[in-house]
Amino acid sequence: MEIGSGGVSVGGVEWAELRALIAGRGPLAVIERLRDVPPEELRALRAPLEALRRELRADRESSRSQLPALQVAGVLAAGTPREALRWLTDRDQLELFRPAAFGDQSPGTRERVLLTLLFLPHRDLEWQRELAVRLTEWLPAGRGQDVWDLAEGLAVRAGADIPVTEGYLTGWVRRGSRRYLSTSWEWDVHEWLGEQGLGPAVQPFGSLLEWLRTRPRLAELVPRLFDFDGLGALLAEPYAHHRGEDNEWPKALVVLTREGRLDRADLLDRTLARLLRGDRPGALKAFTMIYDGLAPTLEETAARVRMYASIAADGAGPAATRAHKALKALDAAGRLDGDVFADLCGAVLARTEKTLVTDQLKLLDKALRRDPARFGPLLATVALALGHPAVTVQERALRVAARHLGGADAAVRDELRAAAETVDAALQGDARTVFGSPAAPEPPSASPLTAPARAMPPELDTPVRLAAGIAALVDGALTDPLEFERVLQAAVALTWYERAATAEALEPLASRRIAEKTEHLSYSHLRRALGCLIETLAGRPRPHWSGARDFLATGTEHGHHCLDLVPIRRVYELTSRLATDPVPCLLAFPTDPDGLIHPDALRRRLTAYATAGAAPWPDDLEQAFLRLPAGTPAGTVAALREAAGLPGTGPGLPVLAKLRLRRHTEHEAALVNADRRVAGAHLVPVFARRDEPEEGSLAATLADLPDPDALFRFRNHGREGGLLGVLWPLVAPAHPDLVAAHAIPRLSMDAGRETGRRANTLLPYLAEYTTGPCGPVTHLALAYGLTAAPAGNRAAAVEALLTLAAHGRLDAERLGELLGRLWLEGVGIPTRFLPALGDAARAGAAHETWTVAVRLLDELEPYPATRGLPAVLTLAAECAALTGGGDEPPVLAQLAALTEPPRVAAEARRLRRVLARI
Repeated sequence: MEIGSGGVSVGGVEWAELRALIAGRGPLAVIERLRDVPPEELRALRAPLEALRRELRADRESSRSQLPALQVAGVLAAGTPREALRWLTDRDQLELFRPAAFGDQSPGTRERVLLTLLFLPHRDLEWQRELAVRLTEWLPAGRGQDVWDLAEGLAVRAGADIPVTEGYLTGWVRRGSRRYLSTSWEWDVHEWLGEQGLGPAVQPFGSLLEWLRTRPRLAELVPRLFDFDGLGALLAEPYAHHRGEDNEWPKALVVLTREGRLDRADLLDRTLARLLRGDRPGALKAFTMIYDGLAPTLEETAARVRMYASIAADGAGPAATRAHKALKALDAAGRLDGDVFADLCGAVLARTEKTLVTDQLKLLDKALRRDPARFGPLLATVALALGHPAVTVQERALRVAARHLGGADAAVRDELRAAAETVDAALQGDARTVFGSPAAPEPPSASPLTAPARAMPPELDTPVRLAAGIAALVDGALTDPLEFERVLQAAVALTWYERAATAEALEPLASRRIAEKTEHLSYSHLRRALGCLIETLAGRPRPHWSGARDFLATGTEHGHHCLDLVPIRRVYELTSRLATDPVPCLLAFPTDPDGLIHPDALRRRLTAYATAGAAPWPDDLEQAFLRLPAGTPAGTVAALREAAGLPGTGPGLPVLAKLRLRRHTEHEAALVNADRRVAGAHLVPVFARRDEPEEGSLAATLADLPDPDALFRFRNHGREGGLLGVLWPLVAPAHPDLVAAHAIPRLSMDAGRETGRRANTLLPYLAEYTTGPCGPVTHLALAYGLTAAPAGNRAAAVEALLTLAAHGRLDAERLGELLGRLWLEGVGIPTRFLPALGDAARAGAAHETWTVAVRLLDELEPYPATRGLPAVLTLAAECAALTGGGDEPPVLAQLAALTEPPRVAAEARRLRRVLARI
């Protein structure tokens, strides 16, 4: 039977009538029509309803309004629990369903309607029990609450013994976590069943603790919370504490142990086992909170000492710290077994956490003093701490070794002496004193950074190579801006010389593109622009593409100009001009690997145009002038413009006026307070315009810099920079500060305090594909990159730093000043950028990093209590050791003379000793 047939009767129901009800978006009307139809008559509807579902699935966007009516019809007609499961869990239904279709926006509307259909008299209890089990087994951990409510409602109504799956537990936790919300905003299936007389009466609960006290399966479900990775993230809901401790899962579970509803020993054992297995930090937090709430006694710790030792050795940092603290208390009480203590030394001293290793060194020192004969062999484990990356840990390890070395045998002394050879340069003298090494080693010699020679990639000189090159751009990640440029150059040149062969080579790619139906992409997607170019080269141009370049020139697509649009505009210029206005070559194709065009080369290209009678394309011509070297004489530029038929010397681009600290107003602070990625103040560039470029030109896009006083527009500027930032530097390779200014909003957002996931690839390309001295804005962008939240973005910033240093374009003094300013304003986070600088020093930029560190000390010297200042001194000592020393900066004497904080003075004196010894 055809789905669209009109007067066919299916089991007493006219299909045309039912189809019209579904098309009319009326789920309530469908229910009214079908709920009293006998089940044997509904059976005949199953096949046409399945066919209709397949038909609507092919066009999800236009059919979404029919899905609620289709779903209720499918549920009503379902014969077996398996068929009902398929309708209830259909992907399209779950993703596109809207409760408003039932005329009620209140929570639980859809669930109430569907449960009512599942409770119809012809559904017996066995049928409902089977469906409840099937739904529970299907439940994925990441699914929303709706299907869980259906499974729970069926289980309560039919008395089903449903399995405790990860998906079921996830829904149970989410349901409990919503107990603190107003009932007008939340719906509970148990309360609704009680109101309908379909289950036991349940009173509304005002807190999670009250809700848990009445859960019939509490003792069964709580132990399973520890079995699944990631579930702890739901138990540590970040906003629950605003509604009181009774709404926090960890604290509520501890209270239930005090009340005897949960077994304390079992909860403690499961908590320790979970801490040992580990999990993501956000998921592990809940279990550390449970442990803190239980506050195990000394007797409980002693009974589980091996578990504690394992956590201290292998657990995540917060868990290991708690376990070690408990073992310290056990040792202080004289109840820590010697074998356990020996295992603890070997494991904990190899960890990276400074506090943990330092505490273990203290315990070992006490043990060696208390009983040298018993614990003497453990002195060899100090060698592990001598190799710790933190200088303070190495220093304490040396003191422990020096104190107890006299009673050690020759083998232990040799092992410790070998380990001491790797300690920080500031401690080498102390190590020689302790172990009696006769001579100081030769100071290291730092090899200077060298920039590898680069060459232009070979041209794509055949249509087949052009097809392969453009396919690689469409299907793969864009990693080299010169690859993009040579594709455009080849497309222009081969169309001029070999149009027919080019069309033939591109025909397979064009056919594949049409089959993929990519037209839904907006004009501002590079992939769509390249796809349009493929079809143009294959001889299939479409009329509506001709306006894409002009549309993007207005900035309408993004609401403001953005450097993303420049390369895309240039692609669309090719699609609109190649068929009707071909040219012999691309004027803007770089002649140098850094993206510049030599003036003589541009002159020759313009001459070739004149000889061929070709007129330059506007964007291509303007891009060519933007790629001239910064020092090109004005007369040369004027002559080139005259040859191109352009007046004057071109628009003057904006110049930097100053860097300004931009603080949020009171109103802005309230608006962005919930966004933890946003710092309270940002350092931003302010530019002065010399003249106004022509509207819609590439220069206008380059000059339309983000306005820091328009907060939300500033934050959104360049939001696609992580995707097309690879191509930004070649827009104006002689003006790196202008390019960097477009990236400042995104880079400053990445420097927020929350861990981000967005990759920002601009900085390495900005360093590689621009020329000339880098100004303050480029160094500000680099500073933001070094303090970015994503580790990958910091690595990209280190790569950019090394490239700039190798080319002699890094101003280390300026970078240190900017990092210091960001640090003092709370934007720059030292635990991020100091390790990044250390990586740069070890990669060959030790001289530059030394200069950065010294300038940081100058910036922070008036604020010696600044947290992290000792780490700058440690970094400077490492750089001094790598470079072979240097003059002592004046700030060191001032810091070494401080009495508070003592750590700063100690590190400053250590650095002075390093400089004196080298």
